[in-house]
Amino acid sequence: MTTFIHLHTTSSFSLRYGTVTPERLVEIAQQHSMPMLALTDRDGLYGVVRFAQACQSAGIHPIIGVDVALADSSARVTFVARGAHGFAALNRIVSAHHDEGITPTVVGKILAVINRLEDDAHGITVLLSPQSDVGQAVMARRYPAAVSAIEAWQTAGCEVVCDVVSHRTADNKPGFSTRQAARLWSFARAHGIPAVVSHHVRYLDASQARVADVLDATRALMPLSASVLTSSNHEAIFTSDAQMRQRVAEIAHCAGLGTAEINEIFHTTFEIAQRCVLDPVTDIGIGSLHVPE
Repeated sequence: MTTFIHLHTTSSFSLRYGTVTPERLVEIAQQHSMPMLALTDRDGLYGVVRFAQACQSAGIHPIIGVDVALADSSARVTFVARGAHGFAALNRIVSAHHDEGITPTVVGKILAVINRLEDDAHGITVLLSPQSDVGQAVMARRYPAAVSAIEAWQTAGCEVVCDVVSHRTADNKPGFSTRQAARLWSFARAHGIPAVVSHHVRYLDASQARVADVLDATRALMPLSASVLTSSNHEAIFTSDAQMRQRVAEIAHCAGLGTAEINEIFHTTFEIAQRCVLDPVTDIGIGSLHVPE
């Protein structure tokens, strides 16, 4: 049985969003005997060095990504690097996000050089959650639009993966509901798209959720109220393997899926995590000197 790997966590380097230091995330992952861990901060890679150094010390393999909003849209997607060239592309994606904005066309231009290498070890994997352009189309039952969005990311040169996540919120509340997760998982299976399970971690446990609520209100420049909260039930915690297996079982039940499909999504999550592991020295450059061109 493969161990659950977190493919989406945010640290305090996610301005006005994350609540946990990179070092603390690594410490908790080590306590849960997780061999790999992803850091996917919002809108930047500012915490990568501290995260990679903490992973080195703890003997955990780092995975690096970034969660960004699409241009002129409420949708958000997560890009995860594969190999040194993928990490370089991830940096360019962050720069483009703060300049012209992110679209499949912009990402395609960035990945054009990498794709000519024809080496699957280097590249970008895009995780498409219910908050993504694909996910939003699936939630609205606009399936042709969802297929078109997937094709756009594939044309850009990304490895496309559906990101199944549930925070057990009500369907009409902010956050991720079990029904939404089930619908995205079913869509991925129907269209032959790999699906992984993640949890979009913002804090270690529910005791820190109030801090996240204050950050939501600060980010929105509004008084603290339910209307500004990203999540309505404080479920964005750092879950254990056992907690995730219970959660995925709930999603599978809602989708009409069984044990085989549950085992498959955990296996796919672990496999994709393995392919996205970066070497802190050779891929990220920890300990080396970089001289600008």
